[in-house]
Amino acid sequence: MPVKIGLINPKMEGPYPPLGLGYIAAYLRKYGAHKYDIRIIDGNTCADIKKAVQDFSPEIIGFTGHSPQIKEAVELSNHIRQWNKNIYQMIGGVHVSADPVNTLKRGSFDIAVLGEGEATFLEAIDTFLGTGKDELRRLKGIAFNEGDSVLMNEKRAQIEDLDTIPFPARDLFNMDYYLGLSFGVRGMVKAGVTSITSSRGCPYNCTFCGVGIVFKKVRQFSREYCAAEIEELLNKFKAKALYFADDTFITNKKNVFTFCDNMIKTGLSKKISWTAQARANLIGWQDLEMLKLMKSAGCVQLEFGFESGSDRVLGILKQNRVRVEDNQRAIDVTHKSGLRVLGTFIIGTPDENVEDLEQTKNFIEKNQNKLDYFQTFICTPFPGSAIYQTCRERGIVKEDYFEELESRARQAEVPVYTDTLPHDLVRETLKHLDYLGLKKVSLKDKIIWVLYHIIKGSRDVSHHDKFYIFKRVFFYLTSLIRPSQAQIKRKA
Repeated sequence: MPVKIGLINPKMEGPYPPLGLGYIAAYLRKYGAHKYDIRIIDGNTCADIKKAVQDFSPEIIGFTGHSPQIKEAVELSNHIRQWNKNIYQMIGGVHVSADPVNTLKRGSFDIAVLGEGEATFLEAIDTFLGTGKDELRRLKGIAFNEGDSVLMNEKRAQIEDLDTIPFPARDLFNMDYYLGLSFGVRGMVKAGVTSITSSRGCPYNCTFCGVGIVFKKVRQFSREYCAAEIEELLNKFKAKALYFADDTFITNKKNVFTFCDNMIKTGLSKKISWTAQARANLIGWQDLEMLKLMKSAGCVQLEFGFESGSDRVLGILKQNRVRVEDNQRAIDVTHKSGLRVLGTFIIGTPDENVEDLEQTKNFIEKNQNKLDYFQTFICTPFPGSAIYQTCRERGIVKEDYFEELESRARQAEVPVYTDTLPHDLVRETLKHLDYLGLKKVSLKDKIIWVLYHIIKGSRDVSHHDKFYIFKRVFFYLTSLIRPSQAQIKRKA
């Protein structure tokens, strides 16, 4: 009989399928020593995860989870242990890789998979089914409870040849749901959008980001691999647009040219559109032709984490590798190429002052006509990031605060994590910039998105925060009636 393995995405989060679980499932199918009956139990599409687990009755469970999902993963793990103590439970993902001690101590997980998961998860499954639990604890790339302590084994090397990893097992997702109407292309409502990756890793160490904990070294899928995966998404799943989830799509510009040439040569550029993430200091006027080639290859939008309009804050967030002039040049060049520009910004950073905040607001207002879309976020210190360590040292957050991370959307006031700015000023600035951002969204998209939120928010109480959904609906509706003209006054 096939071994039943349940892979769990514990909570609704975002418009894209949890591809990490899809890669794990595909890797097990291709390289596993046993026959498996694998099911992905996805909090985005499953109304009752507990019931789904009980109905499937797996022998092994693997959880994934970002920091806002980890509380849900812990609670599910403890519930499953009470229901059936014989199910072997594992957890992987960015949060547990950043904070294995608190995660293992609070949940009922037998082991944590740290870093890149495919090879470790495969070896863990095959060892568990072969030589048993005792040998499993010798594996590289895991952590586990040993009495009152958490032991962490030697790190596992990352997979060098990404082409050895099969395409994500998207047949295990509800792709009708994911390809439905959503903000899959950030900034605009569109159907038929899904995510894909052409590389893993990021060579930078932005202080607000913890992605390097899992994917540090930059590695590329080959152009042939990417083309074949796009063909599958077109022909099998009827995708219409793609969001490349690479941390920085343009790190290797030679690969960008190769990829785009192949998209044009194979005719894929005429069949599907796509968007990608870029980095401001990697774009100069010498790259204008590359951006025009990307547009010819089907790209419609580049997304930049501009983060701030203050050189001082950019120095904090991006370790002095990016300056405001880089942000401005990236906007100007991308706008000139004909690609849409989407920018994201961070306010409320520890050590940010009132002048820095004003500079960011002014930078956004100055570039409103060139920014096709933009979003502003309050700096959140996720475990694994340098900002988190700063906030821990200053007592801004406690060591184990994932309950607060999980419940941010439900709080009456947006949480602010800085001791150098008035919190009310940060919230007022966020509201002002949110309204300016909504003015970039078409009336049609606003109305569709309001209806979408209402329907989606009514679908499932337990796996979607209705308070947050309807708060956003109200915000959207008021933006239709009276876009904010209020000016944020400088506060001491």
